[in-house]
Amino acid sequence: MPRRKAESQAAVKAGRTGAAAEEEKNGKAGNTGENGKNAKAAEKAKGPSPSGKKKAGAVSFCVDHVPFRDWNSWNQPVRILVPLFVLTLVLVFSLEYLLGGNEEVLRLSQGGFLHSALILLALSFLFTGAVLLLRGADVLDCSCDSQGIHMEIYLPRPTPLKLLARFRSPDLTPGEDGMVFIESQDVAWNSVTRVQLWPETTSILIYHGAACLTLPCTPFSYEPVLQLIREKLGKKQHVRLPRELRDPALLQRMDRPAPKKAGKKKRRAASREPSPRQGAPKSTTPRLTPEFLADIQRMNAEDEAAARRKDAKHKQR
Repeated sequence: MPRRKAESQAAVKAGRTGAAAEEEKNGKAGNTGENGKNAKAAEKAKGPSPSGKKKAGAVSFCVDHVPFRDWNSWNQPVRILVPLFVLTLVLVFSLEYLLGGNEEVLRLSQGGFLHSALILLALSFLFTGAVLLLRGADVLDCSCDSQGIHMEIYLPRPTPLKLLARFRSPDLTPGEDGMVFIESQDVAWNSVTRVQLWPETTSILIYHGAACLTLPCTPFSYEPVLQLIREKLGKKQHVRLPRELRDPALLQRMDRPAPKKAGKKKRRAASREPSPRQGAPKSTTPRLTPEFLADIQRMNAEDEAAARRKDAKHKQR
């Protein structure tokens, strides 16, 4: 009774009559009315899609995540600490060279400066590991749809120490499920520049700009997410994708060898070929007439006489 009453109130608010509301309700319930039959007939008339491919829908899943074991959690501070360490060394040694020359640089390198810098770098890594360890395990609520990839991070059983390690206020109170919302990350499909797969751990690395999002999938959600990525990014040539994520038609065009261009000699030879209207070119070879043969014999005889005179002079000497 309460359900029917709510449906009738919704129909009155929408401006429908009681008969129209009853007809719509019957059509939604089992498609037994005339509208339901018409809808079924229209679906049968449509038949399968022209492409024959089933489009991937939205995929949602939740996974447990430990920041201390996640390389991406280490990657963010390492990308700051290591360049900062190298830049500091370059600046210090450059100043020493400008002020004192090579002797000051050698004295600084042989002293305890490098050892102190390495100790500070090691302490920075230890501090980073302690912070990641104190954060504890969290829950990742991931979803992939037509807009992009969305990830929400929740902290179960929060404590003031865990919240401080995540740079959050310790006064945050958990909800009814005992978890605290930490942050959310959204990546649009048009901002993705590269995708890398880790099949061993069913993880997908999504690169967007200078940032990287690690999507740890479950064994059951890994293939649907790959199908959705293939549908959204498979035809984009500017995105760096593995071959298994490329569109098959695009792969065929990419693997097809490019036509070879004719060289300069072939183009010149083709340009010299006479057209049918011009006819064959005139031959420049001289004809073998008796006069021409007599001239050749006379020239040969003169050459032989000159050679004999030259040999005779050589013998007289």
